[in-house]
Amino acid sequence: MLEKSLLFKMQEQSGEVLSTIQQGRLENLVKAYQKSPDTIERTASLKPGTRLVRTWRGKSYSVIVQGEGFSYQGKIFSSLSKIASSITGTRWNGWVFFGLKKTASKGEV
Repeated sequence: MLEKSLLFKMQEQSGEVLSTIQQGRLENLVKAYQKSPDTIERTASLKPGTRLVRTWRGKSYSVIVQGEGFSYQGKIFSSLSKIASSITGTRWNGWVFFGLKKTASKGEV
């Protein structure tokens, strides 16, 4: 993130500016980061179109990362945790369930 910030600062000093769309996206990212710094780091690593696959109790489950959520069985979900809970019938940290995070943080299931 520091590298990107420095690169942006260098571009800004050379007279390059963000488009209106880029500026709006940056403002949304800043707001989201202020609410939950951990969220930005995770979501930024998943690009739309990425397929997540997990085998649970002998059956394979596939999720597609979308721009505004996750597609599973023809529905859009706002979080991986909701999908993991749908699959298992119990509360799960979706990032842990799909192997994107090694263990749940304290207080997460």
